[in-house]
Amino acid sequence: MRAASALLLVCSASCSVAQQPPRVVIDTCLAFGPPESSAVAILPLRGRLQDMDTGAQPAYRLFLPDGDNKTWRVGYATAGIEGADYLFVNSHRGYLAQAVSLDAPVPRTVQSLRNASFALLRHEGWRYVCMMEQRSSAGRAPGRSAFVARIPSRMGTDLQLFYASSAHPG
Repeated sequence: MRAASALLLVCSASCSVAQQPPRVVIDTCLAFGPPESSAVAILPLRGRLQDMDTGAQPAYRLFLPDGDNKTWRVGYATAGIEGADYLFVNSHRGYLAQAVSLDAPVPRTVQSLRNASFALLRHEGWRYVCMMEQRSSAGRAPGRSAFVARIPSRMGTDLQLFYASSAHPG
């Protein structure tokens, strides 16, 4: 019995489960504008997307906003292979295929990177990465979707992405 209790204690201390970002962070990412709450700061990463072919196998194509700064290298990588697309911040990767859905089925890829916007958010001492996409579908009202993740403090740790969507007027 003691061994089981000790194992449970060790696992709970070492097994980390990413917490869902606060709703105000998700809503700010979806709105991609001035936050409704002064508790959230948003830093949009402006500019056109650069397409960089890495030449590696599989050949990933990297999309980096021009507004990328020296501290935070944010972008999106796609290999054209099901489940291989990921969002990154510096050495942290978050695979779209592993994103946790908050309200809708998670797409395996971004519909159009031309309609995607990137930002860094800050809330209660934590930094978050945000990729918002304006999505459209034949016969449906346009909407927005967002991938949001808290940026880990440890180098190389994966991002746990959370996916949310909302309809918005034209």
